[in-house]
Formats: sequence, structure tokens, C-alpha cells
Amino acid sequence: MGFKNFTKHLIFTKDKIKNAVKKLDKLDNKFCLVLGSQNNLLGTITDGDIRRGLLKNYTMNDEIKKIYNKKPVIAKKALSFKQIDNVLKKNNITFLPLINKNKKILEVYDSQKKDKIELINNYMPYKFPVK
Repeated sequence: MGFKNFTKHLIFTKDKIKNAVKKLDKLDNKFCLVLGSQNNLLGTITDGDIRRGLLKNYTMNDEIKKIYNKKPVIAKKALSFKQIDNVLKKNNITFLPLINKNKKILEVYDSQKKDKIELINNYMPYKFPVK
């Protein structure tokens, strides 16, 4: 079953870690896309990032800007599903954002089900801020 939009995966750097935990808990695909003030992709956050942050003594009340992955694997051009699958496997990841030159998210490819890559589309325009 595919996703109709990825808006529910969006979070901002000023959000608290506890908000990220709550958001991730509600998602089937356990990742969030971290946006900056210009709604551009700054990074990603997963359960693993949160666990590592807590081990570094950050608290649930700290902002996610302290713990998110600032160097996520991204695509800057459309890829075939075979290319996407290769990138996902090579980097041992389950999702791949496609961004434009302004780092705006165009699409997100996801392979939560190991045998199938799904495209998570987003209905434009974004309505921000997303909570």
C-alpha cells in the first residue's frame, strides 16, 4: 500500500526530541525529514538518531537540531527504481528523498517492504508549519 503524501514525515529543527518520538511512533515508516526555516531539507531523524542522542545525555526537551542526521543520503535527480534500489542497499537505508537545487523535497522513495520500493508523493503546496 502506497502513501498519499509525506507531509506527516516533516519536522523542524526547533521541534523537541519528544515531539519527534511521538511523530515517529505514529508512522509506519520510521523516519522524519528535518526542514529548515525555508522549508528546505536539512537532514533526517530516525529512532537510531534519538537513541544515540539520549546516550549523549540529551533530554527529551532538547531540540532535534542537536541530534538529527545532517548528512543524509539524497537524490538530486530522478532515478530508476533499479538505481534507487541500488542506492538503498548500498547505504543500508530504507528511504531516499529526491530534492531540487534549493533542497526542496520533491519525492521520497521508501522500501519499508524489502521487496518493493514505493513512492511517497506530496500534495503541493506545503502548509507550514507542520506539527
